Amino acid sequence: MYTIKTLPAFSAWLNSLSDVTAQGIIVARIKRLQAGLMGDTKSIGGGVMELRIHRSPGWRVYFTRRGG
Repeated sequence: MYTIKTLPAFSAWLNSLSDVTAQGIIVARIKRLQAGLMGDTKSIGGGVMELRIHRSPGWRVYFTRRGG
């Protein structure tokens, strides 16, 4: 189980999406990540991970893991 902390810029971006279906898919994917289900992720270096969401246009959410 992970604690997810979003930045204000991310929240503003997510809320600005006009596609509410995309918003729901992204939120659901982040909730699965919070539950420990990493799914389709990739390290891109420097401690940054890419959460890949396969829905056009192919959303990417970038995050870091802190702590143990």
